[in-house]
Amino acid sequence: MTDQRAFARYAFMGVIKCFASFRVNGQHYTHQPVLNLSAGGMLVWLDEPIKKFERGESLHDIQLELDSLANFQIEGQVVRLMPVRTALGCGVQFLDLPEQQADEIVRFLRHGVIV
Repeated sequence: MTDQRAFARYAFMGVIKCFASFRVNGQHYTHQPVLNLSAGGMLVWLDEPIKKFERGESLHDIQLELDSLANFQIEGQVVRLMPVRTALGCGVQFLDLPEQQADEIVRFLRHGVIV
């Protein structure tokens, strides 16, 4: 099967950890585990599913807690929800990410993470 993604992505497992903080519906969520990341978006793991978290929902002030990417302020939108028992996997597409920041994510994933 051919992968048809617009951006290469990196799955975080083992030693390397990535977390994100963001606002949804006026509530602030901090230190949420990121399962994978690309220049197009991320898959974030929510231990306590948010009842009002829906597809199409806007995420504001996304900050990645990962080395040189920590200073980014990113906007996003929920594009996928994957309930897993009492948790929720949430696919987020980045919106209007400046090309320079997208390039920095790609460069970080290519050179800073993947060895």
